[in-house]
Amino acid sequence: MRVADFTEDDFPHIYEDESIDQAIRDLVENPLHSLPVFDHDDEMVGELSQTELLLEIIGDDELEGDFDLTSIHHLLSSDADTVSPMVNRHELSVHPDDHILGAIELMYEEDLSTLPVEDKNGFIGIITDINVLEHHGEID
Repeated sequence: MRVADFTEDDFPHIYEDESIDQAIRDLVENPLHSLPVFDHDDEMVGELSQTELLLEIIGDDELEGDFDLTSIHHLLSSDADTVSPMVNRHELSVHPDDHILGAIELMYEEDLSTLPVEDKNGFIGIITDINVLEHHGEID
């Protein structure tokens, strides 16, 4: 099977200057382990994982002392912090004609949940770990 068979061209994503709060809302609303992150030239620059957001919240200096919901709410309601420092940046991509097993291997080796699909004209979509799992029985 080819990467094209797994490529999604309509998917949730965020921009690197969006707030942490917005990113959390987007991740909660979508069944993905991570979201593709774009710059304002609409180029995919990497992905933002649920794990990175959770580590940022728990490890934040503002959460000294008791770890309670009020502290978390205060941190998340601040729009000053963007997701940019938490983005797993990479320049990896696959071609729609590549075999899906090679793309899956790349995602595993690089610990990625989303991978851009590009052809000679540029970005055309993504493949996600969830999409691969949903169609695992079809992979040959």
